[in-house]
Amino acid sequence: MLTVNSNQFPLFSAASETSAQATAEKSIERLSTGVRINSARDDVAGVSISSHLQSEIRGMNQSIRNALDVIAFLDVIDTAYAAMEETMQGARELLIQAKSDTYSDTDRKLMQAEYDGYLAEFDKIGKSTSYAGEYPLVGEDEVVGVTLNGEPYRRNMYSFQLGTGGSSNHAIVVPVYEMHVAILGHNTRLLDLSNPLTGSLDWWIENRIDWALQTLRISRSAYGSLSNAMDHVVSNLANQSMNLAVSQSKINDADFAL
Repeated sequence: MLTVNSNQFPLFSAASETSAQATAEKSIERLSTGVRINSARDDVAGVSISSHLQSEIRGMNQSIRNALDVIAFLDVIDTAYAAMEETMQGARELLIQAKSDTYSDTDRKLMQAEYDGYLAEFDKIGKSTSYAGEYPLVGEDEVVGVTLNGEPYRRNMYSFQLGTGGSSNHAIVVPVYEMHVAILGHNTRLLDLSNPLTGSLDWWIENRIDWALQTLRISRSAYGSLSNAMDHVVSNLANQSMNLAVSQSKINDADFAL
């Protein structure tokens, strides 16, 4: 068709040039950023899905760090319990040693000094063990009983978030019981090894040390099991995060081959 007022061929050329320029600009933008969706208009549905996946990925990565914090936290407690167990083993050995008549009163006084040192160190470890400003072995949160001296026996409850959801399935609570000399009853009934004890009092003190050792062993086993479980949690979260990152990449990243 021939017209006088309009020349169609230049118009077609201009329209094609504008379209080609817009396509080139978008391609250059994607090549320079490496991202297919640089604004919401690039993919209205895709930008929403990509943003949601990004939230999941970042939440899981933080949960991995939280799980690693749990492992570090439990390692601190386990190390403290191991040292406290060693002091109780030493105190128990002295109790058994002092019962033998092959030792003089002078010997027993030296044993008493060593025994008192074990108790003091046991108490010091319990009150000075800390993690990120917290003192887990000094009970503050919840009363779970009374000590042999009639004082409240407490535990601390520590909650850790291990998932992106808000349900209890995505969190764990770690109870940590206070551990110091007062719960053994030694702050009012100190053992005097210079005068070997007999009867119920002798049995009572040895029984309390055995109780402390058993409590430490049970607690260390429980925390060790939980620490191992955290390894599996970290592995699972890392796999989930990786798979979500792959899914997000397919939506959000630019494909240079296309």
